Amino acid sequence: MVSGVDESPRGVRRACLLVCALGLTAFALLAADVFFHGSLTAIDADLAADLARHSQGQPALHEFFRWVTIVGDKVVVGGVVAGLALGLYRGGQRRLALLLLSAFISGAVLEWTLKNVFQRARPPLENQIPGYSFPSGHAMTAVLGYGLAGYVAVLVFQRGRATILAGLACLVLAIGFSRMYLQAHFLSDVAAGFAFGTAWLAGWIVILHTERGVSTPCVQDQRATSAAADTVTPPACDNSAVSDA
Repeated sequence: MVSGVDESPRGVRRACLLVCALGLTAFALLAADVFFHGSLTAIDADLAADLARHSQGQPALHEFFRWVTIVGDKVVVGGVVAGLALGLYRGGQRRLALLLLSAFISGAVLEWTLKNVFQRARPPLENQIPGYSFPSGHAMTAVLGYGLAGYVAVLVFQRGRATILAGLACLVLAIGFSRMYLQAHFLSDVAAGFAFGTAWLAGWIVILHTERGVSTPCVQDQRATSAAADTVTPPACDNSAVSDA
């Protein structure tokens, strides 16, 4: 447990609902600016031009960010989420596994829907990338998929949570920047993907945490008890709170 943080179901719900509201508000403001060609669109164009000029003289850096962006591809992130769901399913957390998959799949459908609603063209590029630009699918997918991975890590691990979450956050930010550096998206596209992805993630964490009912799996409690007293058999888990969560 992180010191000073309310990890009770009610505390988590309140925090996540606040994050969800803030994310949706940020997305709405970004969408309005893009739709009405506000001041941010001018910044988009200038930044895209600057990054295009820089990347032309940095082939090694361009290749590096090409690999970074692959880590944010739906196939890769979906594989990570599917692997986590399979592990949870085999560990008896069947409902949690199905909810994890539902969160990711519904997010992918929403991202596709939003792109087709706004139909914003991508930054001008010699080899034009197919599809629409707003919001960034890689940014939204990375926030949602690796955010779910971070949530599972918080459930499973007693130590190193902050390190894992910080590493995942850096990875998500790098993926977002890679989309701009490769001229696949504007700044506002990436920001909108982050905003909506965060809101969707927070909403699903409310559902996941409510279903789970506890902040760490019972097996971790058993291991901690066993490590403290090798000769003492740890108490059995309450299956009604775990196996169906």
